[in-house]
Amino acid sequence: QIERFWRSLKYEEVYLRSYESMAEAREGIRKYIEFYNQKRPHQSLGYRTPDEVYWQAKGGGTPSLGLGPVNTQTRDKPGLLKNREKPVLTMGCT
Repeated sequence: QIERFWRSLKYEEVYLRSYESMAEAREGIRKYIEFYNQKRPHQSLGYRTPDEVYWQAKGGGTPSLGLGPVNTQTRDKPGLLKNREKPVLTMGCT
């Protein structure tokens, strides 16, 4: 479904903006990717976000929503939490 992601990125972000610089484009795309993964429900995922599906599959709860790398908690046993840093998708831009 990566093709669907690129289509969504283009139609919901890139084509709607007039970026003044590459830095502004990177920031806008970064924010969109965070929105897409953390806040936007997906019909194909039962109206859950990709983050919810990922963390549930890993055996943990849903991380708190926010921008940038997220330090999140996973549950080993009910009531016991262990810190883990969430992997961050990058666009290969520096």
